[in-house]
Amino acid sequence: MGRHKKIKTADEMAEKIEAYFESCWVEESVKGGSIRKQIKPYTICGLASFIGIDRKTLLVYQNLGQYRDWE
Repeated sequence: MGRHKKIKTADEMAEKIEAYFESCWVEESVKGGSIRKQIKPYTICGLASFIGIDRKTLLVYQNLGQYRDWE
């Protein structure tokens, strides 16, 4: 018997991925407005860590049919 999936739906996965991408940016005030500045690069290991799973588990999720629509 396998473990329970930490992420149960493609929608939940998509929300977590979007939150990870947003966490890599910051709004900076500049004269006359603000700009978005990327403060850390996007990485597979960073995404997996942000979601709370390891890199191998993220790759397993990628291969599961129910998560295909977030590719």
